[in-house]
Amino acid sequence: MKCLNCGEREAVYKCNCLKVSHQVSISTILNQRETREQAVGMEEVGICEKCQKKLIWKNRTSLTPLRIYAIPMLLFVLGMILGCAGTFNSANGGGSTALQVIGIVIALTPCVFVIIYDFFAAPRILKKTPYKVFGHIGVDVGALLKEGKHDIYVPMGEHYYKDRKDFTRVNSFLSDEIQKQIYDKLVVGDQWKLAAAAPSMGDPNAAGRGGGLLEDSVRRLIELYLRQPQGFLISQAGEVREIGRQLDEAGGMEMMLAAHTLFRSYNPGLARNLEMVWDGIGSWRG
Repeated sequence: MKCLNCGEREAVYKCNCLKVSHQVSISTILNQRETREQAVGMEEVGICEKCQKKLIWKNRTSLTPLRIYAIPMLLFVLGMILGCAGTFNSANGGGSTALQVIGIVIALTPCVFVIIYDFFAAPRILKKTPYKVFGHIGVDVGALLKEGKHDIYVPMGEHYYKDRKDFTRVNSFLSDEIQKQIYDKLVVGDQWKLAAAAPSMGDPNAAGRGGGLLEDSVRRLIELYLRQPQGFLISQAGEVREIGRQLDEAGGMEMMLAAHTLFRSYNPGLARNLEMVWDGIGSWRG
């Protein structure tokens, strides 16, 4: 596998990522900017060691928890206040040189800490969690604001994110709406595993009853439900119903039941929705 970032060297670090299409259209007549984001599907992507180092160095501050910098900044403000207070008292004959020195020390200490952490500690810590940089592959903040289509990769894996804030920090280029949708449905609900597992799934009893169509249909269903993790209304489910019709034509109710059973093993939470969407196709009653 070639590095997704440079396309030249062999990938060393690999990660399952949810590919999100980010498309911006600008109306010159109405002077309006419209952004559309949609989950495309899961992909295993990789980056080489050289690109990983570059991405870590470039994004080390944005990928570091804010609290690491917040405490030193508060100490810096406190030191400045004490230093100014000492200077004011000295100017008025208060003789607070010691207060000035204390303020300067308190202000400089967190500055030194931030510099050491940002340039030395942060890159070392991020190197232990290489998946965090996948969300920053090929992302140009300026380009995301201009008209055009861009792909954003959302890293997915076990225990990748401690909480919603951690998810937001790693995937800061996504809008709040799709961040919430992906985190609530795919990360917390572990539904990202469905599409990641789909390429390797198999049905040992599929031979003789359209196994190729069966597995291909379930893969397509998984991808469609990945884009719509809250489920479909029948009026919105043209592609899902078309898959059901193809299965019905190929093997009737037996074929549809086999596909539903296989789909349910990967996505039990939305199996009921699939039953309702297929209502009225052949002999199927949702």
